Amino acid sequence: MTEALAHGRRMSLADAGFYYLERPGAPLHLAGLAILDGSLDLDALAGRIASRVDRAPRYGQVVREAPLHLALPGWEDAPDFDPRAHLHCWDLGGRGTQGELLAIAARRLAEPIDLSRPAWEMDLIDGLEGGRCALLHKVHHCMVDGLAGVRLFERLVDDEDAAGEPAVRTRPVRAPGAPARMAAAVVDELARRQQQARELAASARDAATVRARLGQSAAGLRSLARWALDGVPQLPWNSPVGESRRLSVTRLPLDALQQVRRVSGATLNDVALSVLGGGLARFLTGLGQREERLVAMVPVSLRSSEEAARLGNRLSAIFVPLVLGARSEAERLTLTCELTHRLKTEAAWSGVDGLLQALDLLPSPLLGRIARRVSVGRLANLIATNVRGPESTQRLCGRELLEIYPVVPIAGRIGLGAALFSYAGFLHVGLHADAQRVPDLDKLTDAIGQSFRDLACATGVL
Repeated sequence: MTEALAHGRRMSLADAGFYYLERPGAPLHLAGLAILDGSLDLDALAGRIASRVDRAPRYGQVVREAPLHLALPGWEDAPDFDPRAHLHCWDLGGRGTQGELLAIAARRLAEPIDLSRPAWEMDLIDGLEGGRCALLHKVHHCMVDGLAGVRLFERLVDDEDAAGEPAVRTRPVRAPGAPARMAAAVVDELARRQQQARELAASARDAATVRARLGQSAAGLRSLARWALDGVPQLPWNSPVGESRRLSVTRLPLDALQQVRRVSGATLNDVALSVLGGGLARFLTGLGQREERLVAMVPVSLRSSEEAARLGNRLSAIFVPLVLGARSEAERLTLTCELTHRLKTEAAWSGVDGLLQALDLLPSPLLGRIARRVSVGRLANLIATNVRGPESTQRLCGRELLEIYPVVPIAGRIGLGAALFSYAGFLHVGLHADAQRVPDLDKLTDAIGQSFRDLACATGVL
């Protein structure tokens, strides 16, 4: 039992939340769609994963629930782990178009990951035009957040330190029997309680810190309550999410976005949110729907520098109004900066973080029952995330990764997700939507591109 506990680990509340919240027809996995220069050999990819499992143990571990839910779920070695069982291959015959690629990716995104095995899958789509191929990498959200997902994938790419390493894995730790699982769950839950008590006692000794945190959490909860009470606009994709998916991608030159940032005095994230808002404004106008604002749920990383390499979820979220009703793109950016500055001043992310910390005080069996009954409602109109990736071009099994498009899950009544990922000189944009609610997703992609061009012209960049 001790050996198994040392090798694996118990999930955090945030990790377990994503595990519990998955529903039929609404899988909660993150994904990345990479375009590679040339073909990728399936055996070479399987060998690369096998050789890196010791550097990224989650690739070879499976979710195990505690007996009677006495503790949060944990990770155990999969005794029969075979990376090839997680790999799927498609061949488009050398003439595959981007439309065909995105259709395959959308279909695969709609399919849940089999959580009786390690919580990831890869689809190798070969035979694209120009001698290229693509790799769709799906990882369940209980395993990683956006930043951790990037770090996980980085452990697979080529590097000099790993050159020539053998494709072997240390022997997996034997899974404990039922009595040992029961005992481990009790020990883990008691340890969680003791850690919480120590943290509360340490905080209580510093009255000023306690007052500051309470004030920050109160401000954050007020910000959260504003959206919960006032509601958000009803948009076409804010109905129960169906089972079919649509995917659309584009990329924007990062150098031009950085120039807009410098000229305007905004942050890069403000510029990205403004461009997204401009694209949505154009798209909705085309649908005959006019709104002054809509609300984006934006994940916020809480990782310290020491936590950068850890897997799992270390994040909160803020609810950001995206400006639709602006007279120009320059005005939209100014209004966006004002809104995000106010949210930062209010420490709006602390509302969700404080709520999670409060829930973490509940016993694990009760947490599991609550989470399984929670429904993802309509606190926001869409999910929007922005993650920084490598500045230089990466290689996988000798092939250059030309483009990498991120994908966030959609669920509940939030049927649209916009994920942004800076990589190798471009801001890669992945739009993921309910295919029935947003059948013309490509029009939104085009509108985002037009919003960027208009903003760049308005600031003198283009």
